[in-house]
Amino acid sequence: MPDDPKNIGRFWRELKRRKVVRVTAMYAATAFIIMEAADIMLPRLGLPDWTVTFIMALLIAGLPITIILSWIFDITPEGLIKTEPVQEVNQNKGEEGGSGKRSIVRRLKISDGIIAILIVVVCILVYPKIFGGDKFKKIRDEDGKISILVMPFQNLTADSTYTDVGLGLQNMLISKLSNSRELSVRQVQTVSEILSDRRDLNYSTITPGFAQNIARKLHASTVIRGSINKFGSVFRITANLMDTDTREIYQSFEIDCDSDSEVLAVTDSLSSLLKNFLEIKVLEKNQNKEIRSFAGTGSAEAYIYFSKGLNKFWDGDFDAASSMFENALIIDPDFFSAAMWLIPTYSNMGTGQRARQISEELSARLDHCSYAEQITIQYWQSYYRRDPFESIKYARLIVEENPMQRSWWYQLGNEYSRTKQYREAINAYEKALEIDKNWGGGWKWASGYVAPGVIYHSLGDHKRENEIYGSGLEVLPDHPLIMVRQAVCRLSKGDSLAAKSCILKIRSVMEGNDESESKIEDYIGWIYEQAEMPAEAEIHYRLAVHSGLKNDIYYLWSLVDLACLLITGNRAPDEGIRLLRQAEALDPSDTELLAKLYRSKGLWFLHNGNKMEALSNLKQALEFTGEYEYDHVLQISELEKTLNQQDPR
Repeated sequence: MPDDPKNIGRFWRELKRRKVVRVTAMYAATAFIIMEAADIMLPRLGLPDWTVTFIMALLIAGLPITIILSWIFDITPEGLIKTEPVQEVNQNKGEEGGSGKRSIVRRLKISDGIIAILIVVVCILVYPKIFGGDKFKKIRDEDGKISILVMPFQNLTADSTYTDVGLGLQNMLISKLSNSRELSVRQVQTVSEILSDRRDLNYSTITPGFAQNIARKLHASTVIRGSINKFGSVFRITANLMDTDTREIYQSFEIDCDSDSEVLAVTDSLSSLLKNFLEIKVLEKNQNKEIRSFAGTGSAEAYIYFSKGLNKFWDGDFDAASSMFENALIIDPDFFSAAMWLIPTYSNMGTGQRARQISEELSARLDHCSYAEQITIQYWQSYYRRDPFESIKYARLIVEENPMQRSWWYQLGNEYSRTKQYREAINAYEKALEIDKNWGGGWKWASGYVAPGVIYHSLGDHKRENEIYGSGLEVLPDHPLIMVRQAVCRLSKGDSLAAKSCILKIRSVMEGNDESESKIEDYIGWIYEQAEMPAEAEIHYRLAVHSGLKNDIYYLWSLVDLACLLITGNRAPDEGIRLLRQAEALDPSDTELLAKLYRSKGLWFLHNGNKMEALSNLKQALEFTGEYEYDHVLQISELEKTLNQQDPR
């Protein structure tokens, strides 16, 4: 068998006997030294940039040839000879080892040490090139700004008059970029003074090495090197952003124009592209990885609005978040992430119809989107079709495409939860929390802790449930939503004393936030309802209704919450329907509240045997919900089946 350890060991010994390992290591070390030397020296000789690439290609192509030749031939004092095949060992020669077997152990040679040292040196030199960190981190100075050196644009046309145009482009770019507070641009006079020292300088042959030396003298972390070229009647202006330390081109921009009169005119567009790109790189320094992964705009101003909007979203300030996302879209109408985040934002604001409208608008441009954008749009399409299994499919594709997006792992957990696949939901929620922990923690999305806690509660794992709430409160101290679930957990465990202490703290925090008495009592009533203590829940819901004002949304919520409790618990269903009609008369607009109102009405009609009205109200509730709810959908399905059996027509 090819995987036999004896065969592998024999093959390895044969490689060493034929000196393949030694020759390969020495070739790799020598090739690396040649590449480094070429990278440094050739640009100084004025040779084109592709010369270094060509040498690298030759050296890479030479590696397999070297390996083959070292296997076949060997260099000896007598010259180049063909390596003899391995000879069978005569058992009689075992006397030399004293054991009847040939000793395969030999002393280490000086050459072995040299090879080992060469391998270590090569690994040390190659490692940062292959596994380098954030390449944009190096271009930022200690104060967070990016220091810029703009070189004269190279004239690659056959007309020498465009050399002056290249100098003009340099001056205009310096002037435009200097207006940014995020950039530190080396001024024209400073650059000109250094360049004037080189009397033999030809602007059309400025090499990366020369630009690097100038940048180091001026302590600039980034060099802008550009060129002007002509293809027929079309002029092309190219600008490259080069890292001073490595000479790596980390971004390029190209703009075409139809006549030489437009060359300077398009500089405004070019400077805007460069300015926005560099400013965004500065802004990203203070943003978490999730914001950086979602952002996709060429406008620094739009990026600022988006990052603020996403932070407001996590804080639960959805009104402010929607305003920020809308402003980002005004600046950059093609900013996909800003449009996408408006969907859950409006949904959380209770304006589900607007959220669905945005989803449909994005769907209309599906064919013009990237793959990542397409599967995101298809997720929202399936979400509003209330097809949870399709939603799971697309949410999984999204996290496979970008496995470090904690918000999409959270959303995948929600989809599993809706279909009562609780173990899968837990895995997704825990993955979101794991990613957040790897980023250093601090996720300010309260539902990111509450949602997995609710699942653990339903599974009876109160220990893990309480741990997650504790983690959430470390990030969001005294957050009412998390403390509410913590109180439910304690009541369910029978720890009434700890639960009452938690409820008192909730009241204190909400009063400190100037929340209405109606909202506070409604929260407390909901705690007892979730802990399956309906009598206590009814008391607090009634207090909420009694203390509420008609223009307070939580007065409406307390009416609906109390009515739902009275109907579903069969405590006082007729009073419940009166409360629902009272709430309906106040013309509420919150879609989540309307969904609960119509579902409660449907259950009342069902309780009274009016299945047609029950079905109508339950369907209306589902429309307002906008999402799949397993029990709700199952209830509608069973009602439809029953009515069809009664009336086969």
